[in-house]
Amino acid sequence: MRETRSTYTKMWESSPTGIAEGSSFSGNASKIRFTSCPSQSVWFGDFLLGAEDRMGYDMRKQKYLPIPVVVEQLRLIKRDASLPDNPQANTLVKLGALICILTAGSLRGHEAFYTDLTATRKYLDRGREGVIPKGVLKRALLTEAECAQLPEVCVCLVGKFKGENGERHHLLVLANESISGLETRWWVEKLLEVCGEENWFKGFAFHNADGSPPSGADYNVLVRQYLREIQETKPKLFSPDEDLMRYGISWTYRKSAENRARRAGMKDTDVIVMNR
Repeated sequence: MRETRSTYTKMWESSPTGIAEGSSFSGNASKIRFTSCPSQSVWFGDFLLGAEDRMGYDMRKQKYLPIPVVVEQLRLIKRDASLPDNPQANTLVKLGALICILTAGSLRGHEAFYTDLTATRKYLDRGREGVIPKGVLKRALLTEAECAQLPEVCVCLVGKFKGENGERHHLLVLANESISGLETRWWVEKLLEVCGEENWFKGFAFHNADGSPPSGADYNVLVRQYLREIQETKPKLFSPDEDLMRYGISWTYRKSAENRARRAGMKDTDVIVMNR
């Protein structure tokens, strides 16, 4: 019901009637406006409360995946993308790169779609031959010089970010390969290679035919296809009882990264900072 109401409201606001109702009271960042949209009426609000009271509600948020499941999923995608004469090879490389960037960067689904080819290629060599300092797992902090020499890959996002004006780049520095087995650099380099084969050298790395970023729904079918294969071949790793519709690009990999961070001992406050 919420989705239907939101869709109807947006359609109303963009209609000639809705545009004509453009007057509003505004102060600082908040605004109050007049509208005759039926889905925003007091009656409709009471109807929704009554429907919830009579019928109850069911929240179906996307769930997280254990990191070993994500690693296995990427292994299967790499396997199929490497098959000779596979017409879906480039699509699978983009899927694998998307999953890896989302998980390693703790991003929501749509955020990785703003990966910028030009800037990412510019910083690609940074951290390629990096070195992990001795005893790094026993120390809470590294020196600035040590940080500059770490094995890392820079994924550059472009867009409008919170509290900023205009489009800017956000440089996301990720480990070349995580302890848990995420091969981020391999996937990023393969993504750039595939885009080059398609004669696509600037703009969004993940894109539709017209250059615009895709939606998570474009990849969810493949995401669930590989999860189903894991259920069938490694049921102890990922239970066949899991509802695959609860997993998708939008939130699953962000939640997977958050869960991994908490299991590693990170505080919730640190996880929040990581995500912001």
